[in-house]
Amino acid sequence: MKKLSAIFLALMMMLILNVCAAETVTDIEQSLQKIRNHEETEFTISTLTYGPLSTDAVDGAEYAAHLLDHARFEQVDVAQWPDGENLVLSFPKENLFYLFFHANEELIGEERDGKLSLFRAVLDQPGISALSIMQQWYDAMASVLQPSEDWIPDVDATGEIVDGSYFFRVKIREGDPGTWEADDLSQDDSVVRVGEIKTENNLYEVRYDPVADGEINVGVRHFTEGVCDEIHEFVLRVKNGQIVEVPSGSYAASPGDGELDPFISGEWAEVDTQFTRMTVKRNEGRGWNLEIVSPLTHGAYVFKANIGYDCDLEGFVYSDGTFYNVPITAEENPELGDPVTKDVSGILRFEGVDEGNAEDMQISWYHSQKPDETIVFERLPKEAK
Repeated sequence: MKKLSAIFLALMMMLILNVCAAETVTDIEQSLQKIRNHEETEFTISTLTYGPLSTDAVDGAEYAAHLLDHARFEQVDVAQWPDGENLVLSFPKENLFYLFFHANEELIGEERDGKLSLFRAVLDQPGISALSIMQQWYDAMASVLQPSEDWIPDVDATGEIVDGSYFFRVKIREGDPGTWEADDLSQDDSVVRVGEIKTENNLYEVRYDPVADGEINVGVRHFTEGVCDEIHEFVLRVKNGQIVEVPSGSYAASPGDGELDPFISGEWAEVDTQFTRMTVKRNEGRGWNLEIVSPLTHGAYVFKANIGYDCDLEGFVYSDGTFYNVPITAEENPELGDPVTKDVSGILRFEGVDEGNAEDMQISWYHSQKPDETIVFERLPKEAK
């Protein structure tokens, strides 16, 4: 009887140990399993060279499976956290980031809601590391995206850490009528400051120097005729008086005027009254001509401006807006005369946009003369034009 009891206890202990072992799954394994199993989860992969990439054209399941099948993951002391360049696997909705370090290709840093953890991934294949698998995955994404018409060549922008400072360079395209501008950090230079900006050899270069430990968001924007049509934004992290990594970044560019024209050009009417009307027509060059007419019963003005889409503000912006008084009798006096207000700035934004239907949408108008007042327009039916 005692022998049977001993065998029973041994079996129970083995079962408990097996259950515990099965439950010991690291965070990085759980995240990779979501990708391997095609669970709905948003993620990007970033490097200093090209910025964050994400595409459904490359199935990440095979790369996630390779790591899960051939790597042993174990948590290690966060004090071993390396400095320097890294590749970042980001899950933005979960505020979760995994850093694959160049300085030690076995180590993977985890940052979740500001809390740091560190893992070691040891692969059973010689000459292959977690970083190299992630780099292959990233390169596959880049090769798919670069030939696409939707891919504005982020390869023209590069960044690197040199002697504790971060150098960001972006290529100036031939015949470019616009200018690149780095954020003015003079009002917020507690973490980094702009050390030097120079333009030479068809490159715009900005150097960021460390000031104190911490993190800061910085950006470099391209402006054409006062409108931001490209923007690079990234986070710089300073540790021990040096910029040690760029944990995340993003790139955005304005759609072409031709792509936006079906959505913005046409006749619009104020939602509440239908009396105030807005007409938008594409310019021969760049942007659109805007005219808003409000009758004597609802404001008595004509407003004109040239608008262009700004990818930073995500709206149609202008700074040359002009108000005119509506003539008492337009038939007798059709001329608007001198403007009553010049150089008005403002923005128009799509509201509730259904990208598949250019007819069913609204536009909100905000302007500097009445910042607390918003007028919402809806597109007039074609038969009413």
